[in-house]
Amino acid sequence: MKLGTKIHLLTTVVTLLIVVCSFSAIYVIYEKMAYSTEYEQLMLRTEKALPLLAKTTTRDEAATILRVYLPANGAIRVTDMNGETKLFIQGNDAPHYPTSNIVGYAVNEHDGVSLLQAATAAIWVNGEPVTLQLVQPLNDVTQNLQLLRVILLVIAALSLIPIYLASATLSRLIRKPIDELNDTMQQNIQNGSYLQLEQPTTRDELSQLSSTYNDLMARLQHHHDLQAQFVSNASHELK
Repeated sequence: MKLGTKIHLLTTVVTLLIVVCSFSAIYVIYEKMAYSTEYEQLMLRTEKALPLLAKTTTRDEAATILRVYLPANGAIRVTDMNGETKLFIQGNDAPHYPTSNIVGYAVNEHDGVSLLQAATAAIWVNGEPVTLQLVQPLNDVTQNLQLLRVILLVIAALSLIPIYLASATLSRLIRKPIDELNDTMQQNIQNGSYLQLEQPTTRDELSQLSSTYNDLMARLQHHHDLQAQFVSNASHELK
């Protein structure tokens, strides 16, 4: 594999890897922020219902209050300390979503739908401590995440064009003086000459390499001239 191909391939792969890692981090951070925001809004809405729920005296009153604060197309299950269901309500258009008693919140998949599940403590009509198990489908968040994935994939694909062009340009810049050095050395070997390179105006490692090569050729030519002069003088003296 030629040096230019190695440079081109390495720069493209490394840059693309950086882009993929960066976009993956953006997606994960956005996903966590979106889920956290939905959880905070769900808890904020539920906390408004807790004082009203504590003042109720009948199961029907509690159901009426909870239905007002029911998550959109979601469900609420009230369970006692033994895990037995006291009340279960859900949106009219919502399928039967599973509920679970968890700490904090969790996002799970159910029949292809992302569900935000959370739990919080409450006081039931008889003063008994209960747990509200909340379920909220995340249709809007799922759509936003799908759109974000498409946008990031398109940007990553489009970024391949400038990445390719930049790596090709870098490879050409590095390979050009090396090719010139190799061609000049081949000519010197074939013709027995001491051709030198055109000194670049830049002050980088490649410029130093050209300067060193030119100095070497000048020294070799000088020694060759001295040797030729010595041979000429010796031949003249012998004659």
